[in-house]
Amino acid sequence: MERYASKPIVGTPPVAMTPESPSKYAAPLFDFPWRGQDMRIADDLQIGGVDKEAIFTQYRQSLSEVDQQYCRQEDHWLILDHDPNAELKPSEVMNLFLISLWICKPTRTFLAYRFRTQPWGDVVRLLDRFQWVNVPQDMEITGAELQRAAQFLRLLREAVVSSPRMKAALLLTLQGCMAKQWQVAFVCLASATEALLVYSDARNRLVERLALAFAALVADSTQEMAELRGRFEALYRVRSKIVHEGAYRRDDTAQNLIDLAEFEGLLRRLLGKILTDQEIRDVIKGNNAARQRLLKVRGGLLEEAATCCMSSVR
Repeated sequence: MERYASKPIVGTPPVAMTPESPSKYAAPLFDFPWRGQDMRIADDLQIGGVDKEAIFTQYRQSLSEVDQQYCRQEDHWLILDHDPNAELKPSEVMNLFLISLWICKPTRTFLAYRFRTQPWGDVVRLLDRFQWVNVPQDMEITGAELQRAAQFLRLLREAVVSSPRMKAALLLTLQGCMAKQWQVAFVCLASATEALLVYSDARNRLVERLALAFAALVADSTQEMAELRGRFEALYRVRSKIVHEGAYRRDDTAQNLIDLAEFEGLLRRLLGKILTDQEIRDVIKGNNAARQRLLKVRGGLLEEAATCCMSSVR
């Protein structure tokens, strides 16, 4: 889950650390629409204030005055106490927090810098945006929603470690959420969805099978299943148009963003369903045959394509 483009900002020489040395990281939460002050998100992660003067005195040669002022304006910081024996890197934990918040409620929140504050070390420049489409500037997040995001974060951390399929889907989701071009975002988010839903190696009728799988897992009724299946098929074909026909054929900017926002909502709903359903989480870790059995039970999936492709199911 680490962002490959993150680069240390040279300035303060890193302090030598042994493999057993604990460390602390802090990152200002930009455009974070919460009125609270402090909240414990996990045993090693919290939202709160920091000693800004100490940080910017230490890193005064690493950041410009503009960058420092930019960070000083933020009162909410994401603070991580990193265990050197932890299975996830600091960048992975912070990225998963952003995804957890996005699943719970899309906001304009992003992390632009990460400071190592114990021991003092380097500054890493992170994101200059995180995916949001049609998010009102005055949108707020409540304490209850933040607590729900904290629950999602715990489950995502477990999933990344235990499920290669979930890790792949979340990496694609992260890339989609960081993308500045709507075409790149759409293709990455569609690929993340496919990683979660595919249950056969066969490529024929892929869109129909993915739509049926999505509806079977997410829908709460037979009527909603039919509606979701139709919307998923229509939106997933936008991905096909981007890849196979060329994005230049989609020159309606407003409609492009509407479609991206709607597909983003479908993926958020799918991830939310996976995180709140233990049976689905367990099956996602399994092989294609296990996922196909679950879909048959959940949605009565006995489609012709699946039957024809049984020989190719692992």
